[in-house]
Amino acid sequence: MKVALIAPPFPLDEAPSPPLGLCYVAAAFREAGAEVILLDYIVEKYAPEKMRRSLEEFQPDAVGTTAVMMNFKGAAEILSDVKTFFPD
Repeated sequence: MKVALIAPPFPLDEAPSPPLGLCYVAAAFREAGAEVILLDYIVEKYAPEKMRRSLEEFQPDAVGTTAVMMNFKGAAEILSDVKTFFPD
């Protein structure tokens, strides 16, 4: 199984912190034998086409993200883009 995990951007102007929750989830998937990619848009600027290319290259069986109140809108936008690019 191949899993893509996405850390959505935070709308804050403070020093970014690693997406620890997604790192724990990625470690659990790897422990179970999955191949995992983590797209970190906390540090890297989110660009839908770049994400599409990354996902096309990786060909994941599942895509997941994390969200809290302050980045929920961005996470929903990213998942909407994923669904647009990969309707199946």
